[in-house]
Amino acid sequence: MRWRKLLAEERIAKVMTAADELELTIPELAPLLVREHGGLLSEANMDFIAGYGFGEIYAAVVADFMQPEQSEDEVSWISVEKNPKGVVVAIVPWNMPVVLTMTKLAPALMTAPLS
Repeated sequence: MRWRKLLAEERIAKVMTAADELELTIPELAPLLVREHGGLLSEANMDFIAGYGFGEIYAAVVADFMQPEQSEDEVSWISVEKNPKGVVVAIVPWNMPVVLTMTKLAPALMTAPLS
């Protein structure tokens, strides 16, 4: 099935499966990241761990965030619906690429209409 047709809950599950796989590869990928940008191994490990953590945080809140909101008073009624419309552009600095990518990519991938 195409990604755009997946419900938010399905997207969340798929992104979290990918994040779980990423977490398993930290011992292999962290040294590669050190060689790529010249940082410390502890920083690279933290980059991956924080990236995974942000995936979990967004997974916990994105379904609630996408719920329509209504409010009204004596003179007005407001409805806010959050419907994704298209392309997302994200610029990721070199120094903490995993966590900075996840803070942009995870919510974009998980966000979808709920019905």
